[in-house]
Amino acid sequence: MPQVAGVREALASCRVGDTLVVTTVDRLARSIRDARDIVRAVETGTPTWAQ
Repeated sequence: MPQVAGVREALASCRVGDTLVVTTVDRLARSIRDARDIVRAVETGTPTWAQ
């Protein structure tokens, strides 16, 4: 689950075909591992934070 509340909300509201623009990686995740997990969840369509 993304640690940053704003990122959680933005990702939860994204739908197929949407584009989420992130100006720097530190705005997306607190660590590279978190960023990787977020990207994998979005790519596979299994974001657990949206439940």
